[in-house]
Amino acid sequence: MHQRIPNFELLATFLAVHSDGNFSIAAQRLNITQSAVSHRIKRLEDELGIVLFERSPHHVFVTEAGAELASEIEPAFKALVTTFACFNARGECSLEIEVEPAFSTKWLAPRLKNFLNENPSLKLQLNLSDKRLEFSGQTQIAIKWGHPDSWPEYQCEPLMGLTFTPMCSPEFAQRNKLLSPIDILRCVLIHDRDYDNWLAWARLNNLPLEHFKSGHIIRDTALLEQTAIESDGVALYAIELADAALRRGDLSAPFPEAKLMSNAHYMLLKHPTRRLSDAGKSFDKWIRHIACGSD
Repeated sequence: MHQRIPNFELLATFLAVHSDGNFSIAAQRLNITQSAVSHRIKRLEDELGIVLFERSPHHVFVTEAGAELASEIEPAFKALVTTFACFNARGECSLEIEVEPAFSTKWLAPRLKNFLNENPSLKLQLNLSDKRLEFSGQTQIAIKWGHPDSWPEYQCEPLMGLTFTPMCSPEFAQRNKLLSPIDILRCVLIHDRDYDNWLAWARLNNLPLEHFKSGHIIRDTALLEQTAIESDGVALYAIELADAALRRGDLSAPFPEAKLMSNAHYMLLKHPTRRLSDAGKSFDKWIRHIACGSD
């Protein structure tokens, strides 16, 4: 006599609540109501004859039995999700990846056409996020900015670093006679999120640090590029991300030899319990190859 396996939908809801620790957040992720989440968990508890969560007005705590169940079924469940998600109803292969917006817009998008042309049946979904690592849904690969030890729970390796140099509009460079790094002391500075990179660049070029603690802070890398193009100021910007703007002549690098190499990298991340589909393996191989060509 075969052991009856609980409904797949109930198990997915249980794992979502276990992961998020909250009925409301799990409901948003599953695109259902909070009461539907509560109802599914109750059904699963009734089927199994165990209590999976202890509820309070503001918190949900997994029980020992619930934690044991999650540890047993999560790897197998995720493997099933990855396998079935690889094909949609028409048999098209699908791939979902999570990417930081600046990397996607400025570096990945101009190169992605070649990969899609090589994989005409692929249905690609890009999830853009510059916040915490999500790995939501059927995400197989993520590309985030950081260090190898930033995400210890994931398989993580450097994909590519960045090379920073001062950039501004060609008109601004000409008008302000930017001929050597010391000329930066006469300019308004544009910072990406904080002062750190400009201060490190100043130290490399033996310049007084006080000036590099002034200027505008832009907390969006794509907006940083546009601000450098449009405003009367100089941004310390990555050559790899500025490639298209430099070729168009929208940006100028007045002294490209004055470089700062990043100590962080765009990292290639994979979930330890999710097998890469054939599409995921193809993307993984492709992006490694073109990233090496960009070094």
